[in-house]
Amino acid sequence: MKKILTFSAVAIFSIAVVSGCSKSSSSSPAGSMTATIGNATYNLANCKASLNGDEVAITANNNWDYPYMILQWASNSISTGTFFFADSTSKNIAEYFIYPDYVVAVSGSVTVTSVSPNVAGTFSFICYNGTWVHNGIFIAEIN
Repeated sequence: MKKILTFSAVAIFSIAVVSGCSKSSSSSPAGSMTATIGNATYNLANCKASLNGDEVAITANNNWDYPYMILQWASNSISTGTFFFADSTSKNIAEYFIYPDYVVAVSGSVTVTSVSPNVAGTFSFICYNGTWVHNGIFIAEIN
């Protein structure tokens, strides 16, 4: 299971990196994510929203610099609402990478407040190692 989850995370991250190579023509803060992981606040760029079959994914990274953040939930459309994270056995997952750690949420939620012209919302979650990810805000460009 861990290999499948790792492969999924790497695949989603790869899509985010490749799609994050172009610059937005807008002067808005689209394509950004902020979150406090433990006691440190991180500002991430390249924030993208995508629909992959029956899953929505919000990804963010800083051009190959840590951390990488992935929020994912089961849905066949990008829509407003609150979606709850479970452990890695669910399609609803949240995870981050800060070298050398790959950390998955055991509980938490993401609330999508807008889907046009960008996907915007907030999130927080608790990880299996006890780390609290909070004050999460994103404005994701739609892939």
